[in-house]
Amino acid sequence: MAYDKSRLQRRVYLFDNDMVERIDGFRRDQGIMSEAEAVRRLVGEALQAYDTPRSLVQRVRGLLLLGESLAVAVFEGLAQHRLVETVEIKTDLAHATLKDGTRINIAGPMDWSIEDKDGKIVEESKA
Repeated sequence: MAYDKSRLQRRVYLFDNDMVERIDGFRRDQGIMSEAEAVRRLVGEALQAYDTPRSLVQRVRGLLLLGESLAVAVFEGLAQHRLVETVEIKTDLAHATLKDGTRINIAGPMDWSIEDKDGKIVEESKA
C-alpha cells in the first residue's frame, strides 16, 4: 500500500519476544511483506473497536479539510470500516449506514449529521 509520506510519522516501540513472534506470524499468514505494514494493520483493526459515529465523521472531516474530495474522504474514512454496512456517494453528499442502523450524512467538513436507526438526528453541523 502506498502512503502519503507527508502524513506519516516515524515511531519506535518495544515489544517482547512473544509479541514479535505473533506479529511475524500474522504477517506471514496474511502474506504481508513488511513487519511495519503488519503492525499498521493490526493497530488499525484494533482501533476500529473504539470508533463511534462521531469519530468516523471527524475522520472524514479531517480528510476533507486536508483537501481530499468527498468521494476520497468517505472511501478512506468509512468504506472499509468494520462498523459500516453500506456507503453511498453522490456528487455533493455521502451517506453511510452503520451495522447498528445509525446513518451518517456528510456534505462537507462543516455540513454533516448523525441519525439514529429511527431517522432522528442526534448530532449535526450545518455550514
